[in-house]
Amino acid sequence: VARLLSDIARSLEGSAPYNATISVKQHRPIIQVQSDLTPMTVRLPAPLNKAAGQPLPVHFEMQPLATNNAIDEIVLQIGNIVNARYEQRSNGNGTEVLRGGIGVRQPVPQPQEGVQANLALDHLDIDAWRQVFATPSADKSAAEHANAPGNPNAYLPSRLSARTQTLRILGRDFNAVSISATREGANWQSTIDSREIAGSARWHAESTAVPFGELTMRLSRMSIPDAQEETALTESLARSSQEIPSLDLVADKFDLRGKALGKLEIKARSQITDGAPVWTLETLKIEQPAATLTAHGTWRIPRRLPNVARGEDPERRTLLDFSLDLRDSGDLLQKMGFAKVIDGAKGKLEGRVVWRGSPMSIDYPTLNGRMALNLERGQFLPVDPGLAKLAGVLSLQGLLHFATDLRSATGRGTPFESVTATGTIASGIARTEDFTVKGPQFQVAMHGSANILDETQDLRVKVTPKVDATSASLAAAFINPAIGLGTLAAQLVLGDQLSKAFATQYHVTGSWADPKIEKVASNSNSGSQSQTSAK
Repeated sequence: VARLLSDIARSLEGSAPYNATISVKQHRPIIQVQSDLTPMTVRLPAPLNKAAGQPLPVHFEMQPLATNNAIDEIVLQIGNIVNARYEQRSNGNGTEVLRGGIGVRQPVPQPQEGVQANLALDHLDIDAWRQVFATPSADKSAAEHANAPGNPNAYLPSRLSARTQTLRILGRDFNAVSISATREGANWQSTIDSREIAGSARWHAESTAVPFGELTMRLSRMSIPDAQEETALTESLARSSQEIPSLDLVADKFDLRGKALGKLEIKARSQITDGAPVWTLETLKIEQPAATLTAHGTWRIPRRLPNVARGEDPERRTLLDFSLDLRDSGDLLQKMGFAKVIDGAKGKLEGRVVWRGSPMSIDYPTLNGRMALNLERGQFLPVDPGLAKLAGVLSLQGLLHFATDLRSATGRGTPFESVTATGTIASGIARTEDFTVKGPQFQVAMHGSANILDETQDLRVKVTPKVDATSASLAAAFINPAIGLGTLAAQLVLGDQLSKAFATQYHVTGSWADPKIEKVASNSNSGSQSQTSAK
């Protein structure tokens, strides 16, 4: 009990008068203590926080149980918020808690054994309560060797039932939450249902195998909505004296910011490297019919926040190696909230990226890396570039102004045989020198840059049509062999040169939502005027 009270005492400031009565009945002590704590500041998480000057009546009583003099009954009341009742027995090894009940804005439960807690709250901050009961580093060794009878866990719930409008954990808020949990020692097993997640979770406390604890979750659904503060998770963990836990998570249905991404699997472990905590992502997998994303990497977080006054700026970065296997690129883009600018197209996008900050939010000004793209057999669809952003520019519908309308062949879009590219990202600016699109009637080569943060681009595009009259020449050979075969020979020899002669170059600038496409005059036609259009 002393350690439990010591944890709580760290959150109290000031002093307050109290009344205490100690008496003896049948050789057993009776203790009563009460105070309104008015002069004190209580920095416990809600609903037990209060400022100095506000009353928070506290009543504590311990006396022999009326039906069994060998058992002590403990009653604790904190305002109209918390009511608790315990039965305990003292022996040669210390004090044994037989049973207990805790009601937070709920009646006190009376279980047959163990400690049952029932909670009904508007807001429950798990992160804040973990801070209250966190063991200081200097005391960890002593705590690990503490005897079970003196362990304050005996007074904490072994079973918990909670309902709360909002639950905060690991820097994130969950809404309309219902939890049922059981505890064995320091390990918790729970089922949870909320607006954002539903399923089971297990917390495994610190041990040799998992030095910072491990959270295992098996969820039927998981949704992460837009966060009001993108760095909330990072800052919450950085302020915590606890290290980042290991994680083993599977969510059958994963939604991110309103977009259904498929099945999510995460396996990560936490460790200390060179004196600093490192969260290593061993496996990240998101699978859906259109594509499968696999990745691994690391997330480094400092033990404490930077001290701006002293100019401290410790390293905090995310490193990610990824591979995206594409089975239907167009369907994937549509599910991600983009206009469907591609129909079909199988392939792969892979690379390595690194940025400063949390993996939950990319810091584009510090984003660096390299990527490679390879797509096969698909169609660029006609689309409003304002809806498709940069993907609309790359659909090339505004660029492919050939003498023959390529869309007339299919009635849907511009078919292509392959799309290949490699690129780099430096401080949030992506660059490519070899973006190539090959189609049955054209070839496109592109180089330039795109600013990911500002959503702008500066691209040079060259569109080369394939001039091919071999079919007509063969037909003519049957009618007039002398002329037809001569034309066929010229086509086979000069076809590539003719294609290059009809090549057109474009300069694409402006924003992704409103690109400016300027036709650049070729050297052979330097006197012609440039043509600019907004697509």
